[in-house]
Amino acid sequence: MSDSTIVVKEASTWGTAVTPDRTFCLLGSGESLDYMPEIVTSGAHCWGKRGQSAAGEVVIRRAGGGNIPLEVSTAGFGFWWKMCLGSSTSAQVGATTVYQQVHKLASQSQPFFTVQKLVQSYNPVTGAFTTEPFTWGAMMVSSWSLDIPESGIATLTVTTTGRDVVTATAAVVPAARSAADHLLHSGGASLSTGAYVAPGATTLATAATPIAGVRSLSISVDNNLVTIPGWGSAVSRPIPGAAPTVTGTLNVDFVTGGPFVDAFLNRTDLTLLATLAAIENSDELVQIAIPSLRVSGEVPKAGAPTEMQQLSVPFTAMRSASAPSDDLIVVVNRTYDTTI
Repeated sequence: MSDSTIVVKEASTWGTAVTPDRTFCLLGSGESLDYMPEIVTSGAHCWGKRGQSAAGEVVIRRAGGGNIPLEVSTAGFGFWWKMCLGSSTSAQVGATTVYQQVHKLASQSQPFFTVQKLVQSYNPVTGAFTTEPFTWGAMMVSSWSLDIPESGIATLTVTTTGRDVVTATAAVVPAARSAADHLLHSGGASLSTGAYVAPGATTLATAATPIAGVRSLSISVDNNLVTIPGWGSAVSRPIPGAAPTVTGTLNVDFVTGGPFVDAFLNRTDLTLLATLAAIENSDELVQIAIPSLRVSGEVPKAGAPTEMQQLSVPFTAMRSASAPSDDLIVVVNRTYDTTI
């Protein structure tokens, strides 16, 4: 056991922790799960006393949260797509052993989960290390970001908010990473635009026109959760506030006939479909679909004749007739997992 592992499980009752049973490996840096209480200090001063009294400090709200950095993989990762977006379905693809999950933005509520991280502490008396568990009973994903680098493994950083942390919960022994869990990366990535067909229960999304010269893609989603600080809300549950926002940046080579400059100059809608396919087999993949977006940025800059000109293309997902609010972004996950 080490501090590079977390164990999680979806919960059904806010404030009631469940025993986590799914193990995920954390990236080496970026994890920031913490306790974040809202503390108010009394403004009164007692006669004959100098300095603030400890009795005058009260915890108005007990809260926790922070970042969970992960590498995108194939086994069990539907859990995170569901926690990030909120509304999920799963269906077997024909008579195969493959299951297709379709994840969309939830319209009214967000799922929540229990998470436990294990941190090693050193005992100077015995000279040994001890595993200390920190458990957050109810957490929601407030925002998340997906990064697919030019040459590397795709990463998902999940930002959470929720209830306070406890240390009395027993440590769960994490499971070893399965050999069937394949990392998804730029080597199996592709990007398309053009006429878009939404995914069905067992059919993949499609976009008609492949995009050449893709260097990297980043997507950020803010679920815009709010916490109502009313009476009796010391451990209040966050709820969806404003509509989610979906933004991102695409880095591509400036190629003849590319769609992005015209879309920027003319303020026309584009579609975007990114696919991360496992190179170990032809079954497992993740699709990230944005049915309607608008790009911003700038026109290409002149450079040396031997240099490939590149475009940095910021974009924002937009609602349209073909993309209602729950379809601002859709994630399709094909996996051997029989459940999400």
